[in-house]
Amino acid sequence: MATMLDNQEVHERVHNFIQQIDESIDDVFGGESQSSADHLRDLSPEMAKVLNRPVTVRRKRPDGATVDFDLDREESAGTKKILWLAAYLLGILEYGSVAFADELEARLHPHLTRRLVRLFNAPKTNPKNAQLVFVTHDTNLLTYGGLRRDQVWFCEKNRTGSTDLYSLAEIKVRKGARFENDYIGGRYGAIPYFGNVAEVGGETK
Repeated sequence: MATMLDNQEVHERVHNFIQQIDESIDDVFGGESQSSADHLRDLSPEMAKVLNRPVTVRRKRPDGATVDFDLDREESAGTKKILWLAAYLLGILEYGSVAFADELEARLHPHLTRRLVRLFNAPKTNPKNAQLVFVTHDTNLLTYGGLRRDQVWFCEKNRTGSTDLYSLAEIKVRKGARFENDYIGGRYGAIPYFGNVAEVGGETK
């Protein structure tokens, strides 16, 4: 990621985005290589330099001063993920490409996941028709993600272990349906099979 941030356009996009979601972050930038690390000693010096450059997150203190944090060692998993996603997804939007993400919502607040999804559904932020294909368990997106029915696909695993893939657009829904509530209620399928979980702890009810 440090190498990506060397690109002025990437750095500016990430900087502007991250300040919209965390005002305490003043800047984020790549540092000098630490190529002597043991886990990189078998790589070429050039590759080690690329892979082992730290990323610094500069945060503002209430008194106006700033303090630097190492992204890998001192920041939360959520901050790490959103910085990587910002660099990746904002580039996808810039060039009108296709992005793929598994468990997009992992380590992110639901409001932030929703904003990422909506970036791709808004003509103003996605003028080049970039696409985001993602897997998620965040059912809030059925209500707040701004998704069309044809953009929502369900994966349903049956008792034999095979999986069916089908779109919400293929299902007849009632007028004014609340997609999240109806999904949780089992109206659309794609609900996992559970045994009697209460018995695991010796409970009988």
